[in-house]
Amino acid sequence: MEIAYLDHDNVIDVQLQADNAPIDLAHVTRMDLVFDDVVISSEEYPDVFDWSVGEGMVRIKLYGVPLERRYYDAELIVYDDSTPHGVVWGIIPILVK
Repeated sequence: MEIAYLDHDNVIDVQLQADNAPIDLAHVTRMDLVFDDVVISSEEYPDVFDWSVGEGMVRIKLYGVPLERRYYDAELIVYDDSTPHGVVWGIIPILVK
């Protein structure tokens, strides 16, 4: 489980893999993190996501986003030119404090 602090600069680093190897995120156009009925999108919140870190890493910084402080099973959706409707990459368990 990851812990996100809304009032601090802590980050969550997630490595996206396929067949046990990091994926290339060079062609990603957008990411969404879905917390129940709240969608945090890189289009609306560009400072939340950084997928330029390398080695398939996505750095997520939830500072200042409009979330209730509680536990979530957040769904990560990744978009690129070949998947304009997005690929549900998986669930990230996050405790928001």
